[in-house]
Amino acid sequence: SKVLVMTDDVLLRAGGGATLPQITTLNLHGNALRKIEGLASCPSLKNLVLSFNEINSMAGLCDLSRLERVDLSYNQIQRIEGLRGLPALTALELTANMISRLEDINVLRKYAPELRELCLQGNTVGEHKSYHGLVLRRLPKLELFDQRRISAADHARASDSGAALSRALVREGAVMRRREVSEMVSTAPNCEEDTGWLASVEELVLEHRRIRRMQALEGLVCLRRLSLCDNDITVIEGLGDCTRLEELCLEDNRITQIGGLGACLNLKRLDLGSNKIASVANLEKLTALTQLALEDNEITSLEGIPCCKSLMELYLGNNRLDQLRQIQALKLLPKLIICDLSDNPLCEEEDYRHYVIYHLRKLKVLDGLGIEAAETQVAKSKYAGKLTFDLLEDKTGTQFLDHL
Repeated sequence: SKVLVMTDDVLLRAGGGATLPQITTLNLHGNALRKIEGLASCPSLKNLVLSFNEINSMAGLCDLSRLERVDLSYNQIQRIEGLRGLPALTALELTANMISRLEDINVLRKYAPELRELCLQGNTVGEHKSYHGLVLRRLPKLELFDQRRISAADHARASDSGAALSRALVREGAVMRRREVSEMVSTAPNCEEDTGWLASVEELVLEHRRIRRMQALEGLVCLRRLSLCDNDITVIEGLGDCTRLEELCLEDNRITQIGGLGACLNLKRLDLGSNKIASVANLEKLTALTQLALEDNEITSLEGIPCCKSLMELYLGNNRLDQLRQIQALKLLPKLIICDLSDNPLCEEEDYRHYVIYHLRKLKVLDGLGIEAAETQVAKSKYAGKLTFDLLEDKTGTQFLDHL
């Protein structure tokens, strides 16, 4: 009979008589399960079969450090997620789910670097033109993909399939102001020579193309949104004519430092998540910036952010911030109401949440959770009116304290 819920008793029965800590294989195929749960009690688990259920999320798999093979085929999963802490995962079966986003492949690259077998057949993600090459580039150790053996030559071809950002590619990803302009461009014999259409481009989206350089952007004087997510860009450049740009998305590239934004004085949203940025700098001219995303980088300091006086949303999750005192820099952001610092080492410090709530008093949301009135009251009772190192630093400056 169908079990519906993964209780300890259910896991014990499926485990073939072993105790929960001893279970290495679980098969709960076709049991109308809607949620993955209770597996933290099975730290030795290596093989997990949950096919033909009604599961809509992969949450519940985290930190199963010995898990090697997972079968979640024929469920209702929409996103690839919940894979943190699975260093041994080598095989993942997700046939016939509802996965549609190419960006989810990057989750596998980050949290399942040893993946050898992957099947995503029967998901709409496979309809993307760049699907096959992107998966092979992101998962260089794959040996079996969508039930097909992958050779070293296959990986090599995918690695060499990068595209240069040309005027033709710009035209392909451009969104125009007027339909007639778009039609004119589509019939233009040579877009490299006929450049009149460039001034009518308001949006340009070229994601998952293996683009290495930001070029051929000259003349885009009315561009308001530019998305080059999931490419191989290393330097922010070529934006000199994009003075009306309001949104720039460069998530998941290979950028090592912030720069090249001097002409983008109207920029309101900047997404640089999942790059290799170590420090926050060169933001002083972005006075209109309201949203800044820098999660999944290598940031160790918050110096440079306080110049963004209009900033309302700041995303810094999964970086290398390791001292609570570092958030003092954010006190200079008068409009900051949403802040995400999750998965930084400083989050492990005692009383982290109350400390941040007290010092960033205008915050409404911290790490994805709304701040309750009771939390604010507790934070005040712990820190208000007390002589602390942070208070001395705030009043006297770091040079005085360093001298002491």
